[in-house]
Amino acid sequence: QQFIFFLQFLRVVRLIRILRGYRAVSVSKRGDPDNLKKQMNILIYTLMTLIFITAALLHLVEKYAKVPWMDNEEGNAELQSFHDAVYFVVITLTTVGYGDITPKTVVGKALVMIFVTASVIIIPRETGKLSELMAVTSQYAGTFTQEDAAHVVVCGHVDFLNLRSFLMEFFHEAHGSHRMVVLVMSPSPPSKTVKLLFGANGLYGNRVQYFEGSALDEYDLTRLKYGTACAAFFLTDKLSTDPHLSDCETIMRVLSAKNHSPNVPVLVQILLPESKEQGIAAGADYIVCLRELKMHILARSGMVPGFSTLFCNLFRNEDFVFGEPGHWLSEYCHGISYETYTLTFPSAFIDKPFSDVAYFIFKEWATLLFGVQRADDTGGVTLLLNPIGEVPYFLSRNDRGFLFATDASVPDKIQAYEGDLLTTTP
Repeated sequence: QQFIFFLQFLRVVRLIRILRGYRAVSVSKRGDPDNLKKQMNILIYTLMTLIFITAALLHLVEKYAKVPWMDNEEGNAELQSFHDAVYFVVITLTTVGYGDITPKTVVGKALVMIFVTASVIIIPRETGKLSELMAVTSQYAGTFTQEDAAHVVVCGHVDFLNLRSFLMEFFHEAHGSHRMVVLVMSPSPPSKTVKLLFGANGLYGNRVQYFEGSALDEYDLTRLKYGTACAAFFLTDKLSTDPHLSDCETIMRVLSAKNHSPNVPVLVQILLPESKEQGIAAGADYIVCLRELKMHILARSGMVPGFSTLFCNLFRNEDFVFGEPGHWLSEYCHGISYETYTLTFPSAFIDKPFSDVAYFIFKEWATLLFGVQRADDTGGVTLLLNPIGEVPYFLSRNDRGFLFATDASVPDKIQAYEGDLLTTTP
């Protein structure tokens, strides 16, 4: 009879296999947004393990209490089923204690004491871990889940002014309608002003999503699906008191991103001209040196008065409207609505003189074609501004044009033109 009891006890021990589940839900590295969910699973596993193993042992001990070395020769009539044992353990764990079921054997009473002691130690410990994770887990520590959505990543210094300027230009209607999603990543939570730009009640709604993370962390880049991004923009702090340190931080972010996904185009802002070489070595595809650009504009403005105003108006969008006709401000507002765009010449323009093509485009679409980018056989590129001279310049298939237009729809219409070039320059 003792041997049969021992074999039945071994069947209970098989319940310990539930502990294997801990390996499946163990909390991983710091910063994992699923840590909170995993810790909740651990707490549930802990409760299930304590309840079912204790209930199984208690049911076995109390039901077969008539074993000679036990003190009760008749067994416990109150604990004849496993469900009764589970009920008793749950009532005991919740400290309700109805008293309708009680252990009768010394071993059963000892088992209940061990269960209560283990519960007092283990459950508060796991609950404390859960509370800590709830305190440190950010709502912006999630993962970008829109697998099929085209998106770009914006990193670096993303304060309100920087981010607003970027988003105003990126989503401006002059660039046409697109469904690109902007993923903003910063090591710190968004400020109150930055929150005004995204979210259900934000200026740009769900087209902008904010994530806490760093471009230096490969796991954070993976959360944002960086490998499938259309491009990555690294913004800098234009008002930094230590430009050298700011450039070093930006270059390290670029290097980390390029090591993660070399094929994603990277556009970078830096402050100092001497940082350009390091940026190129880090893998940046396009670099804008803000101080160098500013000095060039100021120098040109000294030679050509008004150059800075013309340059800024052509390379950014403005929405100023002055309704009084005939006023100089109305004409100025109309002028700043033009921007610089590129286009691929349609077949009708190939092998035609630049002057004829420019005149035809101006006549048909009120748009000024002012330059051509010429590519040679060796891969070199030459920019020709208004190539009109004694020897006419004929357009080729590898050429790209530069023109002033009010929005992106104008170059799209020109590229889709399938008619003939029926006019010549007067």
